[in-house]
Order: sequence, then C-alpha cells, then structure tokens
Amino acid sequence: MRGTSLGLAALLGACGAVAAEPAARSGTYGSLTLAVSGDAVAGVFAEQRGAADVGAPQFSCLFLLRGTLASSRAKVET
Repeated sequence: MRGTSLGLAALLGACGAVAAEPAARSGTYGSLTLAVSGDAVAGVFAEQRGAADVGAPQFSCLFLLRGTLASSRAKVET
C-alpha cells in the first residue's frame, strides 16, 4: 500500500507541474502582439530602431505569424 501511495503522489505532482503552466493568452508583449483563440494563434512583431537626425543606422522589422497550440508549445509559420 505504501508503494501505491508514493506512486500516486508522484503522479499527482507531475500533473500539478503541467497544470501550473500559464495558458496562452492574447495580448501585447513588447514588440509582439498575439491573438489566441482556442488552439489557433496569430500575431505580429514590429520594431524600428535608429533615427535619421541622430546619425544612427535605421532599420525596421515586421513579421506576421500564425500557428496552432499543442500543450505548452506552438507550431508557428512566419
């Protein structure tokens, strides 16, 4: 009986660790904006750096993404 109790405690501990992971949520995370609906995820990453009057090099990046969620991971296309 003691072995069964320890095994059950280990199983519940493992399940609790997975359940403690935060669920994916829509929102703005710095330069990344995400939309999550069910197991679908879409978003945009946009950032610009530099200014012409300062003399620093200028650049901008823009990525669109979409994908599907599976557990704590996502399969994403850009």
